[in-house]
Amino acid sequence: MTEALPYGSDGGHRLVIGDLNLLEPGHIPRYEFFEKFEYDFYRWLMRVGYVDAVRALRPRAREYSWFGRRGDGFRYDHAHVSRALAPTLRSCVYAHGVRTDHKPQLTDHSALTVSLAVQPSAPLSVTSPELVSDLATPARSDDR
Repeated sequence: MTEALPYGSDGGHRLVIGDLNLLEPGHIPRYEFFEKFEYDFYRWLMRVGYVDAVRALRPRAREYSWFGRRGDGFRYDHAHVSRALAPTLRSCVYAHGVRTDHKPQLTDHSALTVSLAVQPSAPLSVTSPELVSDLATPARSDDR
């Protein structure tokens, strides 16, 4: 994956977010069964200019996005912003309700929300599919 992901220090505005199934090297509690390679992608993100959004806003927060059967917490879900996007970061919080408030559970991971203070670089041209007959009407076999 490191070959496909542009560096976070190249001036671009990027957000890497999701269930990355990795832990930060300073994760508390420390789980002895995790190997060095399991922390390496996190270290790589930091080294090439990405900023951990949770840590940027709440450096000492102990919050977990997934819990094992024994109740042990893990912060597997992450949001990393490129260095150029970091100053626009306003919030990064876990929404635990999707994991805890529904029976059956919607998911076994908490959702992660990120708020950025950004403006669109240019308006996008949007066309409604209902207004474009070619897109709204399926092709018939005799139209070929």
